[in-house]
Amino acid sequence: MSRLREDVRKMNSERDALEMKLADEEYSANGWKGEKERLETKIADIAQAYEKSTNAQTEQQSQIVSLLSQVRELRRVLDEAEAERSNLLKARRNLEARLTDIAQEHLDTSRMTSDRAMQALHLERQELRSSLDEQTEKMGLMNQKLKKAESHATDCQLQLEQIRQENSELDKANVSSILGVDIHEI
Repeated sequence: MSRLREDVRKMNSERDALEMKLADEEYSANGWKGEKERLETKIADIAQAYEKSTNAQTEQQSQIVSLLSQVRELRRVLDEAEAERSNLLKARRNLEARLTDIAQEHLDTSRMTSDRAMQALHLERQELRSSLDEQTEKMGLMNQKLKKAESHATDCQLQLEQIRQENSELDKANVSSILGVDIHEI
């Protein structure tokens, strides 16, 4: 009987050891399960951050393309305006030279007795003066257009730089959120 008691005690001891081992295994399994859930949540967050970053980058790239297109168009308009301005300046110089010639001819015609030649010169001078005024007005309008185009091009370039900066900051923020690192440490 003492042997039976001893066997029972041994079995109880083995059973207790097995129960403790089972409890440890269950605790460990619960720990792994919790860690798995935490990692799955982190993976979902990273995937969501990546998707947001990709969408934001795509949107910014389309804005950059649009702004670059506008800048190219403004440069084309600016080049055309500068060419027109150059042509207007040439025309103005030609008109001023012609006016000087007419003034000289007028002085020469004062010696002439023909009223008819004098009237023709006056008419030509008035036409040239009118043409010069018109060309001057056109040149002023072209200068205004040129200034507006330059201002708009500058604004577009500033917007483009701002979008590039925002894109860079978004990329850094996404990298830091994915890696779990502070942006300032990068």
